[in-house]
Order: sequence, then C-alpha cells, then structure tokens
Amino acid sequence: SHTDSPALKLKPEPTFRKENMQLFGVEIYGSPLLTSWLNRDLCLAGKVVILNAQETIEEKLVFIDDALLLIPQLAIHLDREVNEKGLVLDKQEHLCPIVGLCQEEEETTLAIESLIRRHVHFHTLLSFELFLVPIEPARLLGTGNELIASYRLDNLASTHACATAMAYLETPS
Repeated sequence: SHTDSPALKLKPEPTFRKENMQLFGVEIYGSPLLTSWLNRDLCLAGKVVILNAQETIEEKLVFIDDALLLIPQLAIHLDREVNEKGLVLDKQEHLCPIVGLCQEEEETTLAIESLIRRHVHFHTLLSFELFLVPIEPARLLGTGNELIASYRLDNLASTHACATAMAYLETPS
C-alpha cells in the first residue's frame, strides 16, 4: 500500500492572472482522474518552509480551508459537443483553480503568501509543497448506510489494513 495519492500540486510560483481572475498554476502529481477535480470545493494542504522571526528555518504542515478554490468546467452552451465527443482537458490550461477576482492594477504574485500567512506566522516564506484537496467530508451512502464515499479511500483503506496487520504481528502472543 501507499499513502500518497494522485493529485494536483501547486507550481513553485503558482499565481497568475487571466482577465480579471487570479489563478494558481498546478502540475499533475501521479495520474489523477482529471475530470473528478472539476466543480468541487478545494482547499490547500501540505508543507511550508519558513524563516521565523528569530531567523530560524522551520517546516510547518498547513491545511488552508478558509479560502476555497474551484476548477470550473466550461458551461454546456460553450462546449455543445462535450456529450458526443467527451470532455477534453488541456492539463496546463483547464486545471488552474480560481483563487479570486482582481483589479487590473492589483499585484497577484503574493496570493499564495497571503493565504499561508492566515495560518502560519513567519518572516519569510522559503518554500512550499502544497496540493489541492477536496474539502467535502467522508460520508455514508446507501439505504442502510452500507457504503463509504471518501476522497483517497483506496489509499487510506489499504494503508490502514497494512498498519493494522503490522500492529497485530508486533503484538506478543
């Protein structure tokens, strides 16, 4: 089993502008089912490396869920052949989440830093490894709640099974 999951990872300098929108550039990590990332509430999670007020380097884990992101799918009236030909996504053009709106004169390069500052106090942001993460919680489905629906369920279930088996093997008889 493994604990990593196919995902969309922020590029090193992710923020860019298109028309009046701020967007984040992402790269593919693993082999995600790309259409499953469209029209979902997404947040950012991962690791940041900072220089604190004492000028010491620190690594911090972050879960940034107070500014939701979205990768919109083109409306059907703008892509009338999608049901016949299927959805075609350009990985560089169509998978960039919307961060927010901006005025023409607004600076867009600091969007990621300002989001991180909401959760971590620091003097300088040195680096980050952040992924888009669906925000909806796991839930039960079915008439008898007999099914579980959750992001990364296959990875988490196999990892849990391995950890449980290892703990069982380590337990003295």
